[in-house]
Amino acid sequence: MNRFSSRSFWKLFVIALVTLNLFASGGNAAEWVRRDEFCVALLEARGFPVKGLEKPAEAYKKAVDQDLVPVLGRPDGFLTRREMLRFAIQSLHLNVEANLLQSSPLPFKDIAHLSRFEHGCLAVALSLEPKLIHSEKKFNPDRKVSSGEAKFWLQAIESASKGMVLHVVLEEEKGLSFIVHRENALDRFVQWRTVMDGFETREAAVSVADSLRSGKHTVFVDNANYEWRIRSDLFDEKPKAQRLAALGRKMGANVRVLPYLPIVEATGGPRFWIALVLDPSRFVLEPLISPNGVSPLAPLSAMTDSGVRGAVNGGFFTKSAQDKGFPIGTLMTRKRLINSPYQGRTCLGWSRMNTAAFGMVEWEGVLQHPELGEQRISSINRMSKADSICLFTPEYGESTPATSRPMLELLIRKGRCVERRNTPGPVPDGAFVLAGYGGGVETLAGVNVGDAVVIRQAINAGDPDWNRCDSIIQAGPFILRNGDIQRDNENLSVGITERRHPRTVIGLTDKGRWMLWVGDGRNPIHSIGFTLDEAARLLRDYGVVYALNLDGGGSSEMIYRNRIVNLPSEGKERVVSYGVGVRSRLSK
Repeated sequence: MNRFSSRSFWKLFVIALVTLNLFASGGNAAEWVRRDEFCVALLEARGFPVKGLEKPAEAYKKAVDQDLVPVLGRPDGFLTRREMLRFAIQSLHLNVEANLLQSSPLPFKDIAHLSRFEHGCLAVALSLEPKLIHSEKKFNPDRKVSSGEAKFWLQAIESASKGMVLHVVLEEEKGLSFIVHRENALDRFVQWRTVMDGFETREAAVSVADSLRSGKHTVFVDNANYEWRIRSDLFDEKPKAQRLAALGRKMGANVRVLPYLPIVEATGGPRFWIALVLDPSRFVLEPLISPNGVSPLAPLSAMTDSGVRGAVNGGFFTKSAQDKGFPIGTLMTRKRLINSPYQGRTCLGWSRMNTAAFGMVEWEGVLQHPELGEQRISSINRMSKADSICLFTPEYGESTPATSRPMLELLIRKGRCVERRNTPGPVPDGAFVLAGYGGGVETLAGVNVGDAVVIRQAINAGDPDWNRCDSIIQAGPFILRNGDIQRDNENLSVGITERRHPRTVIGLTDKGRWMLWVGDGRNPIHSIGFTLDEAARLLRDYGVVYALNLDGGGSSEMIYRNRIVNLPSEGKERVVSYGVGVRSRLSK
């Protein structure tokens, strides 16, 4: 990396001021700074390699191509204070944080005409350590920037580039805190990639890809997570990726532009995390499922309603074509068991009365019939591949699953069999379905319409701690127990547990408060991610004593006040099986 010394930086800046006519004409030293000329010193202050970028036009173009500065007018126009603020925030890759702090209180009396985003930029500049700006009575947003003021800002930007921390706690409702945390800034140029998806078939993706290739674009077709997509080659300039994205949108594809860096050092990269901390005397947690049930996967935003103050994605799940799937492991909401356990992974249960339980869970499901006696039920809302009897509830979805194997379904309502059927069908409210597969067909054949059928279920053989729970989720691994970091990976791969990824964690603090935590990752300019050990240490430092890792990667997401407040690593919401939401105790 080619870097100038701090001494040479300021020498360069002074030379630029004089030789590039940063001073207004007339010899009266009216020191107004141009946008493009400011970029010469800005790149150096940020620590980027600047060889070959000493001329204003070259520096400005590179800054724009790397998305380090916004386009706010002619490059040779004079810079205003609000524009310099935007330049500083974007060059440090703090736009996400600025969007989150738009409602933060500010001390300035002359900012009524700032945009909401500029308001957020000011909040970041005041909250950042080291600060970019200090509290004053006036900000003077439209005043031109002098060379002396530019030097002050550049020094602040240089200090922030070497090590910055943003930590803001917002309590917009009593008993519910929203924490925004960011540290470090990337000081290397990145590449950009255009991704297009939403194709139901390979043929549809190939057709669009061939059209793009005919226009001399290098693109690739692959399948990720049961979804056909198109990936571009890497671009050194973001505008090129954006122009390709515009072509994809015209062809009907879902499009996004993502930053890319082949290698990010193990330490020192940018880290971003957010958290919701709730007082259980005022707010309760509740598993969230799609209105269409758990079998059709859905984005987290489709699971929330006006009563949900915030939410994160839930535990692991399976996925097949057409966004079908089911949770992996125990899921219970409002005392209704929706999915049976997955052996060897930790569960978390809680009640509306502020009790909680962490640990392994065993489930027993039995049907009782006068003639058949007791018969074991294999699973809930999940079709078993073995000879089995499975239980389906209304929460499953529109219809029980289709299969090519012999099957028999019994519709049970009010303790009696009301229908026998050999094809999948709906599970009405107030009823459930017993489905026999393989050898289970012969067993259920002994049940006739009108027969009494009793379903008995038990969690951990009636353990009172778990019996008190209204809600249970299962994920893993368990990363904190009584403040101690846990090392059992619970049969998850080393790639999941020890590499840096986006993470979602639910925890309980030493003050008895719940914390929903999301750490972003796989984005070199925003956040490189967290290992499980890093997440556990961080949470412990914030007073969390019990913590369970939930699904991460592209699933990691948080919604707060009806908007997505993190950057999902795939550049969009992923469909998931369920979420965990926050509701006021006053809501139903």
